[in-house]
Amino acid sequence: MKPLDSLQQKLCQLQARIFEASVDHYACSSAVFIRRFMNSELALTFDDMSYLLMANTVSDVFTMLDEQYGTSSYGNLRYSQEVMYWIGYIYRCLCLKHSLSSRKVYRLFNSQQIARYYPAYHTYDIVQAAERMLEDIGYDNRTVEQRSVEVMRRLLYEDDARSLIGQTVTVYRTATSDMLLNDSAFEGYLAELKTPQGEPQPALYVGAGQSDGPLQGKVAAILKERKTGRQTLVVCADDDQYSDWEIRCFVDPDSQIPSFKIIK
Repeated sequence: MKPLDSLQQKLCQLQARIFEASVDHYACSSAVFIRRFMNSELALTFDDMSYLLMANTVSDVFTMLDEQYGTSSYGNLRYSQEVMYWIGYIYRCLCLKHSLSSRKVYRLFNSQQIARYYPAYHTYDIVQAAERMLEDIGYDNRTVEQRSVEVMRRLLYEDDARSLIGQTVTVYRTATSDMLLNDSAFEGYLAELKTPQGEPQPALYVGAGQSDGPLQGKVAAILKERKTGRQTLVVCADDDQYSDWEIRCFVDPDSQIPSFKIIK
């Protein structure tokens, strides 16, 4: 995902400074302030970016929040200024990069939940941190139509991959290709088939010689990872044939329960 542009960065910084200053200004807990801010009328001006056109000081912001909610000294949980700055910044980044309202983001990550991400992610690039946080909770912001298109692409890709079984293909070594077993197998890719993510099709070339260049062979099977669904073509040199057990030895020799299934 693209980094924040200059206006988005400015908006994130403004919200982060408000969160940071709240530590000294409010007697209530940090959790109360976060809940109030993210559900406030003021947060709506951050959502539509109109806050950038206003001339509010931080003091003005606190006055607006107090007018909406009243003052409070409830709660004892207080985060440091560093943590609050990051929380304010990451909240706004989540809103901007995923077209989410402040209230929606708060429902995904309440004050205590988002604070737990600080130790692990505060040194990350902010956009990467936002991406990983949404991945952690399995959030999917795609529409039904977008998900349907993705499913169709995956099914077409799987059909294309299976149609290559028994066909002669060319396997190119990856830049970091390592020999897997007795110099007889290496990881590579096919240039003519792309994954649904647009990447070259991964391949495991079995029966490899010493050539550093591309090698031809027949597709003998497909390895499909059980957890991720990632598919790797097993390509054999010449007309060599390998049993399922032999293929497992190349890929996952120490596992009692294979992490993939073999499709032939």
